[in-house]
Amino acid sequence: MAYGMGAGGLLGVAFEITSGTYVAPTKFIPILSESLELKEQNIYRTPIRQSAARIGVVAGDFSVEGSVTLEALEDCALYFTQCSRAAGVKTGTTPNFVYTYNPTSVAVPPKTLSITVVRNGVIFGYTGCVIGKSTFTVNNNIMENTFDIFGLTDASPSPSLTPVWPTSVPYGPGTWSVQIPTPTAVFDMDTFSFEIDDAGQENFRLKATRGAQFASFGERTCQMTASRDFLDATDYTGFKAVTGQAIKVVATTGANNSIQFDLFNAIKDVYQVPLSGVGDLIRAAITYQTVLDGSGNEYDIIYKTQEVIVP
Repeated sequence: MAYGMGAGGLLGVAFEITSGTYVAPTKFIPILSESLELKEQNIYRTPIRQSAARIGVVAGDFSVEGSVTLEALEDCALYFTQCSRAAGVKTGTTPNFVYTYNPTSVAVPPKTLSITVVRNGVIFGYTGCVIGKSTFTVNNNIMENTFDIFGLTDASPSPSLTPVWPTSVPYGPGTWSVQIPTPTAVFDMDTFSFEIDDAGQENFRLKATRGAQFASFGERTCQMTASRDFLDATDYTGFKAVTGQAIKVVATTGANNSIQFDLFNAIKDVYQVPLSGVGDLIRAAITYQTVLDGSGNEYDIIYKTQEVIVP
């Protein structure tokens, strides 16, 4: 059957009730790129038997690995964040909801995704998918995000797909509010990258089927890199003193459409000020690393949207 989706393909997601059990897409997401694949760990046999050649192969375990990059749309990104190492709380009333995600220390993801990809008319399905790393950044003045995904196995997707595409608007010029330290508004940042790496991995066990048994997380690192104007030595002095700051970055396209990042205790880990020419702006490249604040908070991500995620 030809699906006529063209080279650009299609990506759809759905939450799984049972991890590893494929569910047809309930949300279709426009993407910029994806690299999902089934990776096999086959064992090639070369026993000592007076032969220099490999004599056979044993089918090994396999898992799903890759990444998805999309424009940061509040009604799409939250599906991936829901399957990361974060606890989500939904507040608000129809049609305006607020989803607040705080990091946790759980070892095993609480929720998994089925991901369906159509590439030139061929449907691929991946199950038990979770997010090991999330990156939000600015590219050509548009906020994008990349999710590094790993999962358990592939599946036999539904041959019938009727995509319904979101109409949410990307975050670009005129949508930003930056506070460093919170609540002091600053206007000297022109780019940033916010990265959460939970050191995710698939786990293989001895069992009667191939594929990963479950997914787990390791120690987390969370950082923001930014390029800012260098106005005076005050901020640089804070870097030398290892002074923590609260940071808030909000992108808004409407009263109930936004993505917000809060870093509650960010430490300047790198502070680079390159030599500039006469009359040039002096710029600083800064990397902020998060640590827990006095109340045990690290960061949060807040989505305001009309999206209702199920379940």
